[in-house]
Amino acid sequence: FRTAPDTNDTMSFISGGDSRNNRGPRQDANLLVSKLKPTAVFFGGDMTNGDSNEEWQDWFEDWQLTIATDGRMFPIVPTRGNHESSNNSIFELFNVPSTNIYYKVTFGANLYSIYTLNSEITAGGSQYSWLQGELSVDNAIWKSAQYHKPMRPHVSNKSEGNDEYASWAQLFYDEEVRLVYESDSHTVKTTWPVKPCQSGANCEEGFERENQNGTTYVGEGCWGAPLRNSDDTKIW
Repeated sequence: FRTAPDTNDTMSFISGGDSRNNRGPRQDANLLVSKLKPTAVFFGGDMTNGDSNEEWQDWFEDWQLTIATDGRMFPIVPTRGNHESSNNSIFELFNVPSTNIYYKVTFGANLYSIYTLNSEITAGGSQYSWLQGELSVDNAIWKSAQYHKPMRPHVSNKSEGNDEYASWAQLFYDEEVRLVYESDSHTVKTTWPVKPCQSGANCEEGFERENQNGTTYVGEGCWGAPLRNSDDTKIW
């Protein structure tokens, strides 16, 4: 195990989510971790399908495949998904610093802050207040966020994340959160940098392209869960 440096050295990260119970592709993805050797893995939730003891035992057994050939292990920064039946599943298994499963980890001296948010509870209220307070004093060079359910999923039968959009989208843009990791839909997407909007020819579903200062949203959960078609695309 190699502790991340407390200086602003080069680091790398893997982000993904939705491994569920498809053990073959889940194991293949785990093997890639062992080869790429990241500083950490940002995991976007839905580790298992039913949150049962047996499924978690299989999941942790499969996670051993992430160990590199030299024995090195890699830490997880975990998120709660909708297939985790309660916050306790993440809190007790991964010992995260918040029982509500929203927290910040900074890598390096001030190189990179990753905000883990919980889309299974209210995005506003105390979660919004915490996020706003942390971002307002964060001097990290790069800032990111991860959560499970996307604001604007690229799969048509998925509900819009209006609660997350209303609470977080403008805050991400205002506080220079440049990259956001989403999961849940079991498809692949990368947006252009975007900012929130209310109207206009280039405004679609509350976002418009903003190359200079926008936020890029990536996802949406392909660590082994059944893949879906990206049938809800946007101009951005």
